[in-house]
Amino acid sequence: MNFLHSLKIKQKPNWSIVYIIALAVVLLLLMFWFSVKPEFLAHDFLPDQTTFYYQWTDKQAWSGQPSPVTIFDNQEPTNQLNKLQGLLGEMMANTAEIIWFQTSDSDSDHYLVRLIGGLSKQEVEYLATSIGDYTLSQPNRQILLISPEPELGQTLPEMPIAKFELARKQADVNLYFELDQAPEFLQKLAGYLETVTTNPQIFLSLDLAGRQMMVDLYQPVQVDETADQISWSKVKIPDHRVALAINDLSATADELIQNFILPNLFTELPNFYAVDDLTRQKLSQKVMLVTTEDDDWLLVSQQDWQESIFELIPEFLVTEVSKRLSDGTLYTELVKNKDAQAEILPLGETNYWKIDGLYGAQAEDFYYLSNSEAVIKQIITKSSYIGDSWTDCLLTGQSTVTDWLSLDRDALDKVHINSLFAKDIKQLDVFAYYNHVTRGWRMCFE
Repeated sequence: MNFLHSLKIKQKPNWSIVYIIALAVVLLLLMFWFSVKPEFLAHDFLPDQTTFYYQWTDKQAWSGQPSPVTIFDNQEPTNQLNKLQGLLGEMMANTAEIIWFQTSDSDSDHYLVRLIGGLSKQEVEYLATSIGDYTLSQPNRQILLISPEPELGQTLPEMPIAKFELARKQADVNLYFELDQAPEFLQKLAGYLETVTTNPQIFLSLDLAGRQMMVDLYQPVQVDETADQISWSKVKIPDHRVALAINDLSATADELIQNFILPNLFTELPNFYAVDDLTRQKLSQKVMLVTTEDDDWLLVSQQDWQESIFELIPEFLVTEVSKRLSDGTLYTELVKNKDAQAEILPLGETNYWKIDGLYGAQAEDFYYLSNSEAVIKQIITKSSYIGDSWTDCLLTGQSTVTDWLSLDRDALDKVHINSLFAKDIKQLDVFAYYNHVTRGWRMCFE
């Protein structure tokens, strides 16, 4: 037997198998390359002395489309884009991210640009000779610094710095500014923020793509800011037209609520006796107010409404009682009239109560009071929480919502805040929130 013949290797290899193996090797190399290749944003190279930056994250963000919100004047950012367009020329079309920024040691405008695929050595040399009084630095193949100060390029960080780690959102526009050094077009906003925070660092994110648009203003959290805060996410409420949940009011917010929100949206509701000085005082003690499509209303608190029901119903406040002193002198004393007793009503395994046309119940850690029996029954049988509907605004269980204002289109007209928007919107939600990293205020609308 010819053993050599039986062991002879085929002369024609199976090329399809060879191609498959080669392709697999290439794919593995590519996966390894992209897995270890660091991903940088232009804002990772901002110098530590940055006091303000304005970041456009993609071409759509600087395409010239009008912003749907008018919380600051967009003219100056537009001017800066036009200036950069003049410096970059045709290379503007090759940009993936643009940042206009300022530093604490000068009033000059600087620019960081992230380019798609980077620039060749020849392109960098050409650009350096065409930008006039500006100088060009390249801390990374994809990153360019354009500045009137040549020494600034020597101070750029080689790696991301902790100061701006909070601002890695890929929204349409991201801003950072310090309250005491805000640019002129942000001065009005900075003046308002000084009344609600002592932290000078402000981050602002404008996410204006898609059906649900968001404006997120936030800052690094401070330890003492999360004490004694109620999370409203576990409250049950019916479908609503207006919702107002309050934890801690600043003087500015209190003035807004007392002068615009309450009188325009709550005082004309049927049997809403609670909107008086007593209830306004209770607003600082953490309470939620809700109105429905049928003008029914609901109050939510962590305090039992039965304990203060006689303060909330005027005709139950006092009654005259004749008494006699030890010397025989007659006098009249005004005492609380508690003749009206709560009627206890069953619903499944839960009870609710009724007093003079008002209904109340407890569900978990919250107490509910309404002029509508149907609303209270819905609360008892409802299995979902209001926090379940906040996911569209990217507020998940990681964030605690301490204040919340929700307005439908009709309510927006009544409180006259449509001037904030350059378009007609259907629903507005404003949140005050905190998590383990930030505290902030988020405006979510469609």
